[in-house]
Amino acid sequence: MKNTEYPLVSVLFITYKRFDKLKETYDNFVKNCTYPNLELIVADDGSPSKIQDKIKTIHFDKYCLSPQNKGLGFNQNQGVEAASGDYILNLQDDWNLLHPSDFLQKAVSLLQAEPKIGLIRFWGGQPNIQQFRKQAFSLDSLDYMLFEGDKSLKSEEASSYVYSDRPHLKRKIIHEEIGMYTTEKLPVLKVELEFCKRFEASRFDAAVISGYEDLFDHTGLEDSFNVEQQKENFRNKINQTPILGWMWRAYVKFRYGHQEYQKWIRK
Repeated sequence: MKNTEYPLVSVLFITYKRFDKLKETYDNFVKNCTYPNLELIVADDGSPSKIQDKIKTIHFDKYCLSPQNKGLGFNQNQGVEAASGDYILNLQDDWNLLHPSDFLQKAVSLLQAEPKIGLIRFWGGQPNIQQFRKQAFSLDSLDYMLFEGDKSLKSEEASSYVYSDRPHLKRKIIHEEIGMYTTEKLPVLKVELEFCKRFEASRFDAAVISGYEDLFDHTGLEDSFNVEQQKENFRNKINQTPILGWMWRAYVKFRYGHQEYQKWIRK
């Protein structure tokens, strides 16, 4: 039963063609989250009808099931538009919630108290997270790190920005102020990058709560639809066999030149 004394949080599960991952993510979330007022939404970007039929067997409050694939931006947007809560937990289909189970209670209380914070990140494993301009604060015994946006930033790497599509709780009003995700047919990272830049230029900052940085386990790297991640997976596989790695690097350098070779060998 929903406890309306707490603000409604819309949990947006983003998925495409990975029912097993979605089910695992859903099961772990409902098992390990104790927040008492949730709206569970699934947004599917045109998976085959057999998969969408399976999705309907999972108990969501709202089903946003596109009949055709229209891209990550469209899928994110249809989920955001369906959300009734003032706060949205963005959760792609390959992130399993671990602990602590009261993370939403802490995060919502922080957003209520600090209007400058636009989103709270729950995954601190990004390699260059330490590069952000940051300040440490404490609120009612809740310690958190505030990441300030840099309006002059011109990076073409999404990981350079304070916004991240990895698990986070955000204010829905963000989209009212800076717009929705682009619906252009762009690679996944380009869609994220375009939104990152707009968030960076906005009035909002991002935060990480101490002790709540690594709540989720990323399980879907091996079957990612992200082209850059697919390249990374391929590099890792061929590098496990030295002779194959040497042959592939020689081929790339011969076929595409030194610049493309550097892209492929870069870690």
